[in-house]
Amino acid sequence: MFSSISLMKLSLSIALLFGSYGSACDVLEQRAISLASDATDSEKYSAAELQSTIAAAPWGYTLDILTPEEAKTKGLSVFAVGSGAALFVAGENILENDLGDEGYSIQSVKGDIAITGKEGAPRGALYGVYSFLRSLGFEWYSADELELPPACPDSIGPYDTTFIPVYEYRDNNQDQVTQNEDFAVRIGNNHGSFDATHGGSVKYATPPGESVRGAKRRPLSPL
Repeated sequence: MFSSISLMKLSLSIALLFGSYGSACDVLEQRAISLASDATDSEKYSAAELQSTIAAAPWGYTLDILTPEEAKTKGLSVFAVGSGAALFVAGENILENDLGDEGYSIQSVKGDIAITGKEGAPRGALYGVYSFLRSLGFEWYSADELELPPACPDSIGPYDTTFIPVYEYRDNNQDQVTQNEDFAVRIGNNHGSFDATHGGSVKYATPPGESVRGAKRRPLSPL
């Protein structure tokens, strides 16, 4: 007899063979990723991560990355990544929360979805994009293992999410994390020698209980 897992694998193989997956995903039609022309390096990387991850799904395809103005001219709904693009579709209210360096907001605004951190924040948009992708069923288990949602979602949203990480300093000394900054950032680690594209990093300093960003010191966030 076949186990339930074997039957699931067989069903997936048949679906892939006959093209049930891989057809255009209705909720992605007439959509693009919008990114402001003056976006930061980490916002540009956030948009690229959103683009490549959705494209990796069996039902996904490569969304164009356009400026907000270009997307509006084309009449496309957008995933607006970063403060500039979010401001264009959602207005100033989306930037009013004090999100710090790492907090993010994901908001549905009519047909658009805005994903942003505080203006100029190094990691907010990055973490927002990864949270959004997880809500669609994507998950990173290692540097070379990405779980893909097998079916296109029936709908995306609505979203009204704001999140600020509890711990200011997050570290992991496993090889997969220390040797692959892409994976480290995807799982929320912020200790290392990350460049601006990956949002920079938080360095632990003495006395214990404090972190340092350049010359700035502040206590760790309470539990």
